[in-house]
Amino acid sequence: MFILNKPLLIILLASVACLYADENIKAVESDPKQMTELKQLKVKQNQLGETQYTFKCNVGYNKTAHIGCSGKDRTEWITPHDVALTLRCPPSGTGPIMAFVEIIFTVTSQNVNCYVLAGGIGQNFIQTRLNVYGTKLMDYKAVFYVY
Repeated sequence: MFILNKPLLIILLASVACLYADENIKAVESDPKQMTELKQLKVKQNQLGETQYTFKCNVGYNKTAHIGCSGKDRTEWITPHDVALTLRCPPSGTGPIMAFVEIIFTVTSQNVNCYVLAGGIGQNFIQTRLNVYGTKLMDYKAVFYVY
């Protein structure tokens, strides 16, 4: 009869898993200028008693006086929707160097994220994505600042 103690078995399994994982692991360097900051600003009840959450998503550190692009929209649904909102500045092609992005949005879900899809701060375009899961409201205002 073969007896194997648990700590030895765990070390053996971890070693085998590590051997197989080594070829699939890649280090990805993150650029702090492309990192988004997502912050909840306020929570309130609407007339129907639904909770609405307002968030701010920022990219960059240097808010300038020059606006390159801006936009806003408001959509409401009777049932919850998953929303993927892609915003790009300039809408096509390239333009001035991006300095800062600020997106303020109100939704009826706290399950949200925001990130840079392409381009970025210090480049001549940026494309951002807001994902909101299970919301009945998407109300946003986006401002893209340039140098």
